[in-house]
Amino acid sequence: FKDHYQPHIPTDLGFYDLSAQVEIFEKQASMARQHGIHGFCFYYYNFGNFELLESALDLFLQSKADINFCLCWANENWTKTWDGRKYDILCEQNGNEEENYLNVIQGMERFILDSRYISVDGKPIVLIYRAELIENIKDVTRLWRQYWQENHNCDLYLCLVDSMERASGLGRSPEELGFDAAVDFPVHFVTSASDLVAADKLENVQFEGSLYDYSEAVIETCSRKHPGYKRFPGVFPSWDNTSRRGNRSTVFRDAHPSAFQVFLEHKCEEAKLYSLDERLLFINAWNEWGEGAHLEPDIEYGHTWLQVVEKVVRENQ
Repeated sequence: FKDHYQPHIPTDLGFYDLSAQVEIFEKQASMARQHGIHGFCFYYYNFGNFELLESALDLFLQSKADINFCLCWANENWTKTWDGRKYDILCEQNGNEEENYLNVIQGMERFILDSRYISVDGKPIVLIYRAELIENIKDVTRLWRQYWQENHNCDLYLCLVDSMERASGLGRSPEELGFDAAVDFPVHFVTSASDLVAADKLENVQFEGSLYDYSEAVIETCSRKHPGYKRFPGVFPSWDNTSRRGNRSTVFRDAHPSAFQVFLEHKCEEAKLYSLDERLLFINAWNEWGEGAHLEPDIEYGHTWLQVVEKVVRENQ
């Protein structure tokens, strides 16, 4: 439709895939560090008795990429539509047996023990993407902490992500579920009406998705009441998953670095609610090209997203 920014085309780093040589990680790390980014949070795919996409993370371990990192267990089903629901399942999470959950933390172990792994107050930080899908989540967090204490003589710093069913921030506190904190995921809870974008901008397209105005979404997100529990703020530079979902996509129109800067500045102030070691802010995402959410340079904005991050980080140090 008119003025729709698609496709997103990379510039500096070009096109690459999950079998790329380790050099791509080193280039990404260098670019991120130069612009004030402390580390990467990698999604980790483990279905209880097998891993997927682990070769990319193993390549990162082998690399000399000079950047910190942590893991977020993406504990949802893989589906054809990449929405984690119960339909068109490609790979399903394997039940609620203790052994499966133990396999997950043991699978993470080789990454957590890397010298670059991010800790909070000396505790390795581990995220779970959709914690409330797990019926016995308190038993899982207790199991993980016990395993780490017994084998490494320290605790874990566990975070759940306020995504999907928790996106409103109105759910149970992290502490009630056995976690230390939550992580904001603002894309999943924007209520600004789709008619903020004039319908006449759609040209001969039967659009069945959700259309939002990015600046309005930033204003709405920054105006929300804090949930009252410890939650590390999150932002997103842009979002448009048309390349995955076609005319059923979710599109944030007119995402611009200037609005992103306002978003980031506001959330940096929110991060100051916590101690220095807990002063974390998550950006979605570094290179989520399939969802149009990336800091990596593209032909439309070049390095501008990264320059915004560098400026705001420098001003808040």
